[in-house]
Order: sequence, then structure tokens, then C-alpha cells
Amino acid sequence: MKKVIVQLGACNGKDHVRQFKDEELYLVEPNLQHIESLQEQYPDSTIVTNAIVPLDNIGTVTMWYSNLDGPKYEVTSLDKYHILDHGYPEESLESFTTDGITLDELLDAFELKKVDILFLDIEGVEEKVLLEFPFEKYDITELQVEALHLRDRDKLTTFLSKQGYRYTGDTYDYNNFDILFRKE
Repeated sequence: MKKVIVQLGACNGKDHVRQFKDEELYLVEPNLQHIESLQEQYPDSTIVTNAIVPLDNIGTVTMWYSNLDGPKYEVTSLDKYHILDHGYPEESLESFTTDGITLDELLDAFELKKVDILFLDIEGVEEKVLLEFPFEKYDITELQVEALHLRDRDKLTTFLSKQGYRYTGDTYDYNNFDILFRKE
């Protein structure tokens, strides 16, 4: 039986999720510049072009990136200041609009009550999305979260512990930018 893998912030697809290319993949990437690359690399996956957002951003949202980040465009965020924090000058910023949905709405749309691994790399809103997420509705075995920009890692770890997750110290991420939690 294939594992169900959901990646929020799939970017160009050239990352640690490649090791799961034969599994049931749901790749979420709002930056349309990456969709062709994702389709070529993962032809049997489900690709979603919405942005995963906190509850207070549902609807049409503005996403930001820097034209200096090309051609890879690895940093696209709902938060303009997140791009500036990466060292890009304000005059290099560009934007586009897309539909913002919650993680809960995404999983419900595909009737995913059981997820083996949920990868979150949504450029600065990982923490808020997880703190609002109704964990009781879903069976998610592992959560891997980009930790570079967490505002309060201890708060998130404590919250996830209360949801039944344990920080493992392991990671699937080649760069070790992420932290992994496993359901106990």
C-alpha cells in the first residue's frame, strides 16, 4: 500500500520529497513558475496551486517573491516581510494573487483523513497554520516543518506534544533546515 505524502510548498520539486516519488503525492505550490517542473518530475501526483494560509487569510491572497531569486524562485510567501528578511531589497519584490485555503480545507477536498507524512515549508506561516489546525479530525503520522523561520519553536513543540507528537531529531530534509515530529 502506498504512503500518502502531502507537501505544502513544493517549490520546483527538487528536494527531499523525491525519495517518495512512487508514493501517493499531493504537492501544493502556489507559484505557477514551478508547476511545469513539478508535472515533469511527478507526473502521477496531484498538484494543487492554492496557497495554504492561516484562517484569517482565506480567499484571494497576495503572494510575494523577489525577481532576484530567479530562476529557482525558492522563496514565495504570503508575508512580504518574510521575503525582505531573506535579504532581498523591496524594489525587487513582485507579487501575484491566488486562492488561499486552509490545510483543513485541502485535506477535506481530497478526503485525506490519513496522511503518512505532512511536509510544511510555507515560508513563515507554518507555525500559525499548525496552531489553528484541527488535529483531532486527521491521522497524520509524521510532520516535518521548516524550522528556519519559526518564531517560537518551543511553543510549537509544546503544542504538538499536546496533540500527541514527539520531536524526533530526525529529518528527511537534505539540508537539515527542518524538524520532524512523529505521532506517538
